[in-house]
Amino acid sequence: MKILLIEDEDRGVRHAKKSIEHVFGPTEILVAGSLDEARAAIAAEGFDLAICDIRIASSATSLDANESHGLAAHAELRAQAPGTPAVFLSAFASIENTSDRASSGGIADVFGIRGFALTQVIPKGDPGKIEAYLARIRDGVAVLESCAVVGAELLDDMFVRAVQMYAISIDSNYAQVTPMSGFSGAQVGLVRYSQRAHADVAVVVKLDKHEQTRRELDRYDRLVAPRLVVGTYAPQLKILEAGLRGMTAVISALASPSSRSLFARLATTDETIDVARIRSTTAGWLAVSERTKTTIGEYRASVIPDEIFCALSSYSTELSALDAVEVDLAWKLSHGDLHGENLLIDDEGRAILIDFADCDLQPAGLDAAALELSLLAHPKSPIDSLWSSVNCESWSDLTVFLQGCPWSSVVRDIREWAFSESGEMQALVVYFAQACSLRVRVERNHGDIASPV
Repeated sequence: MKILLIEDEDRGVRHAKKSIEHVFGPTEILVAGSLDEARAAIAAEGFDLAICDIRIASSATSLDANESHGLAAHAELRAQAPGTPAVFLSAFASIENTSDRASSGGIADVFGIRGFALTQVIPKGDPGKIEAYLARIRDGVAVLESCAVVGAELLDDMFVRAVQMYAISIDSNYAQVTPMSGFSGAQVGLVRYSQRAHADVAVVVKLDKHEQTRRELDRYDRLVAPRLVVGTYAPQLKILEAGLRGMTAVISALASPSSRSLFARLATTDETIDVARIRSTTAGWLAVSERTKTTIGEYRASVIPDEIFCALSSYSTELSALDAVEVDLAWKLSHGDLHGENLLIDDEGRAILIDFADCDLQPAGLDAAALELSLLAHPKSPIDSLWSSVNCESWSDLTVFLQGCPWSSVVRDIREWAFSESGEMQALVVYFAQACSLRVRVERNHGDIASPV
């Protein structure tokens, strides 16, 4: 457990630590002695639990302890990490008022506890009651740990916790995780659950920062569910934010447990991939919304700023010479990050889109361009083991470029998709900007590798 203790009196700190360690044993405890310190801690770190004396000072040098500062610390916690359980330690005379004002914490399933009040109030100086509260949380964590999670060694503890929390809700005690990845920093895994009384189920679990998840959920509600055909995207089953140290997990359903990422399918060279079925998943976004006149440089700078572009190891003044070329861009709703890990395909060849954090109005052809280039630059692409002789300098000549490529028909079909959706000139501009962006991500994460820039 990782606990934030907001307490400005040494005696109160000692008593609270004694109760915590009596229940949990040695525990990571961060002490914040004022409202300012509490705000800084909440902004910088995530916690399993916050314990707050209702009467605290505004700063380390102030003598203005009062209830408003404790309530302000709680408001900050709710804003930054709404799923973090919090308990107020309150003098008897203040309990009724504190309970009324703290009731906004809500109820949630947290750890392995159903319907847990996220904000509770306990009389200060009653170790029996605080220890009973802590013991309930300890027992809830033990319930979570009854679900075995296999394959998540590369993912952090909060991802595993999210997997276990969903397992409890569907009465499963075993989860097999296949980690998935991208460049965004979110943790994603394809999870197959074994259920005691039902057939196995497969879901995608994505763990990200709370604010990033809220943004993605908004785009999903506005741009995905009302527009795409049911069956072409993974519907969201559940949102978990309680007990995840300020992170939020999105659980997305898969119709078939056989679903695997495009990269996983391509790693088996005898797999047949129908690009037309992939393309059909975006049919609800086909209409061009608007057209704009711009230059290659202006569009490229919107994707990758000049200072970063010029710092690329592959940068040359010849690339900057393209900046002044005028282009007419057609824009449409697009996935925005359609790489081979965000596209799942089942044994029947059905394609499913996941991860809509970047869904927005984008230049037509972007999804196809991003998908093709992900074969070259994404860390999960099987390129190194199956197409190690790729010559990116020949990218514009498909005949030469695809020599030795085990997925030549797939690449040809994706390229045709991009060119037919946007026209050749726009497609080349979009590929160029996308390749520059991917080059930056590759150099930041993996050092220098080949790419068509």
